[in-house]
Amino acid sequence: SPDYGMFRIVNNKYSWFTSYNFQDPRSYFLVGAIIGLAIHNGIVLPNRFPLVVYKRLLTPKKQLTVFDVNQIDPVVSKSLQQIQQMLIQGEDVSQLCLTFSITRDDFDKIVTVPLSNNIDPDTEVTNANANLYIQTYIQYLLVNSIKDQFEAFRQGFDFTCRIPIYHQVEPEEMDILVSGEEVLDWAALKRCAKYIDGYDENSKQVKWFWELFNKFSNEQKLMFLKFATGTDRVPVGGLGNMDFVIQRGADPKRLPISHTCFNTFTLPAYKNQKTLEKFVTMAIQQNEGFGFQ
Repeated sequence: SPDYGMFRIVNNKYSWFTSYNFQDPRSYFLVGAIIGLAIHNGIVLPNRFPLVVYKRLLTPKKQLTVFDVNQIDPVVSKSLQQIQQMLIQGEDVSQLCLTFSITRDDFDKIVTVPLSNNIDPDTEVTNANANLYIQTYIQYLLVNSIKDQFEAFRQGFDFTCRIPIYHQVEPEEMDILVSGEEVLDWAALKRCAKYIDGYDENSKQVKWFWELFNKFSNEQKLMFLKFATGTDRVPVGGLGNMDFVIQRGADPKRLPISHTCFNTFTLPAYKNQKTLEKFVTMAIQQNEGFGFQ
């Protein structure tokens, strides 16, 4: 949560380290350790990091590029790419009036920060040093500005995620191990579903449920997934590899409940489709990911 000041949400999606180092490094160590434990135990976490986090963890010797910046700050990434394009086209970069420093908001106060301790922050960016400026900017944003935080995070990750094979996967694969699949095949959830305690795929309540599910928006489907399984993230292999169970419930006067530890959705044998749609929709909208009674 960004409320704790350790991470901030960037690009409306990703958790990224704050550049303000107010937390004890052990807090970042703990987060890294939890992520390593989750990977080792096959648990999908409800957050997503930019791929550059895994690139730095798994392949620290690889050079960072403007494309690594994109998930954190698309505007900066685009600006750096424009400078590259100007160089290719032989345009005068000095017209941009850039120096080796940036301004940032420090608690509602605008301050100027040098991009490197080894370069005068007032140095003008020209065609001769534009590539150095780009690499210095990338290094500042992705490494230097979060140096202590990331190092503690990396130590925690390495402490619990010790098996060497984990360091042989690609960053994209590690992202799926931590945060699950992003593109969801909802039809696969129906194909993999199992039915118990008197239900089968031809039961009228089951048919009514899937008709309702198909009418749900993507957001509502994610809400249902969280209601039934405890998380709206999908493990490696996608929805088709989940053990999803629809269980017959006896009391049609009660809302559906779920047993998230077993991915089991208990659907009462409602007498009509309208009641089923009302109660299922009510249950998923008012739950917190666990059984709602």
